[in-house]
Formats: sequence, structure tokens, C-alpha cells
Amino acid sequence: MAALFRVIEMYRPSVLLDEAETFLKRGDGRDNEDMRMIVNAGHRRGGAVVRTVGDDFEPRLFAVFAPLCFCWLVRRGEQVANTIADRSITIELRRRRKGEEIARLRSNRTGHLATLGRRAARWVADNMSVLTDADPALPEELNDRAQDNWRPLIALADAMSKDLGEKARAAASVMSAEAEIADDDMSLLALADAAEIFKSKQAEAAKAGKTVEALRSEALVALLVALPDRPWATWRKGSGSGREPMTKNSLARLLKPYGIKPKKIRFDDGPNGTQRGYEAGPIQDAKERLSTPRPASAKMNVTSRMPATSSRITSACDAVRDDHLRPRQVVKIPSLPVFAKSKRNKAVRR
Repeated sequence: MAALFRVIEMYRPSVLLDEAETFLKRGDGRDNEDMRMIVNAGHRRGGAVVRTVGDDFEPRLFAVFAPLCFCWLVRRGEQVANTIADRSITIELRRRRKGEEIARLRSNRTGHLATLGRRAARWVADNMSVLTDADPALPEELNDRAQDNWRPLIALADAMSKDLGEKARAAASVMSAEAEIADDDMSLLALADAAEIFKSKQAEAAKAGKTVEALRSEALVALLVALPDRPWATWRKGSGSGREPMTKNSLARLLKPYGIKPKKIRFDDGPNGTQRGYEAGPIQDAKERLSTPRPASAKMNVTSRMPATSSRITSACDAVRDDHLRPRQVVKIPSLPVFAKSKRNKAVRR
């Protein structure tokens, strides 16, 4: 780590990290905070970290802005830190099956990549005036961070052709919509499902001239568990190797990050008419603020979310370079290799 921030400041490279889980996680499973600080700060132009140098431990700023692409092998449930995932464009891959055709990457057969790199560098140099101040139109459905992630890539696509720019925008819309609900943040999925249940119940009640302002906790949990293609029916680890449905406590923990808690609500005038439940308003308001619907116009053939054993390729890229380049430095755009990793070999998907 001590070498990395010095190398970035000195050479301004495009950083490629394989097996990043060994760098960004400590042996006890916790995040490597020093590495995470470099990755997070390097996402923004002008980003820097403070480190002490010399025998007097003098504090000094090191510039760490750099395009970054890293490969993360998900294992033992270890996920990329939320702050890094939020600054990233993530592509998830399935493990290669036996018999699948691949193009193997060998270190002594990479001459064509050097040629490709020179061509890319020449193209960027020829288009630097266009890219330096590029401010492309971005899909409105992307949140602020997603727009930051996609802006340089869409600027590059626009500079290549109008058609490629439109394809890049469609890809950004689809991939960002799929990333709204991450595998390691199921609380957003619970929030979205609960909001949809309230919406459905309110529509049914409106036909009968009634309203639904709240649901009992057990009723909401039962409706969540009954949803198809959702994890709520097998949410908890049961006895042995079995799985059990979510409980009222499970739901409360999932909704707690949004300030949503069950409360005592008067449902009817009976002896047990007051019970703990959830009001529709806070759930629907939080869902509206935090989730982004998939745009109907963004239709692409994008692979669905992969199983948790897949490799995770995360690129936290800002591809438009500072024009204050060091003498004799080659202008580069970040290459974004997609490595499908297995136990015995590595393969490049082209």
C-alpha cells in the first residue's frame, strides 16, 4: 500500500488489480481501510490521501486520481465495500463450465495488445481537445454517483460515433437499474417489495371504496414470504442445513436503515385491535426516494445477475485524463479486461 499511492502520484497509471480481495480485505475479513481510502479518493479528479513521510512523520498529500479496474473473487460471502461498489461499474461473471470455448491469455502472446494500446493512445491524443471538457448528456434515471461513473465512458463513446454513444447510454441505464439492488444490500429489495405490496393492497381496496394505510407486521411478512422469485421464504438459516422464512424481526432489521420501524397501530375496535404494524406512507416515501425504476426505453441483451460464486470485475474509472501531463508521458485510456477466473486458469472473454 505504501508503494501504491507513490506510484500513482509519480506515473499516473491505469491501475489493474487481480485478486483484489487479497488487497482490500484483511485476514480477519475486515476491510483494509488504507487501501479503501486510496480507491475511494482516486475516483475523483484531484483526489488525494494524507500520509506521513520521513523520520519526522511530516504529513503530506499524495495525488491518487487514476482509472482503476479490479477483479474480485467472491468467496465466503466477502463482498466489495459499499463505498467502493458505489463508485464502480460492476460486471459479474459465471464460472466457466467444462467444455466451454475460451481464448487463453498467455504472457508471451500479447504483441497484438501492445499494438492496440498504441492505437488507443493515438486516438485519445487526437481527440484530447474534445474529451478534456466533455459534458455529455446522461440518462436522467441514473443517480448522482452513477452519472459520475458513466460520464467519462459515455464521453468516449460519443467521440467515437453517435450510434456508440446511444448504446453506451442504454447500457448505463440497464446496468445501473440492475445494480440498484445489490447482493449484499437486500434491505433495498425488502423496501421495494413492501412498497409494491402496499400499492397492490391499496389498488384492491380502492375498487371497494376503501383505503389501506397500514398492515400488521405478521401480515406484511406473510405477503413477502409468498412472493415468487424472492429470498424471503428461505431468508434465515434453520436447523441443520435447512432454511426458514423471514420473521417480523428479520423485516424490522432490513427496514431499520431507512428509519422505518413497526409501531402500535389501531386496526379495529376489537380487544386485539391494536397491534404492531407498518404504515404505508413512510415505506412508499423511502422507496420513491431511494430506488430508480428501469426505463422502458432501455432494452438491451444484458446478462442477468450472477450467482454469488462468480468473479466480480469492478472498474472505478475516470477515463478523461488531466491535460497537464508529464513530459514524454503517453496518454492512455483504461483498458477494461474481463477475466473469468477458475481454479486452474484464467481466461479472457472477448
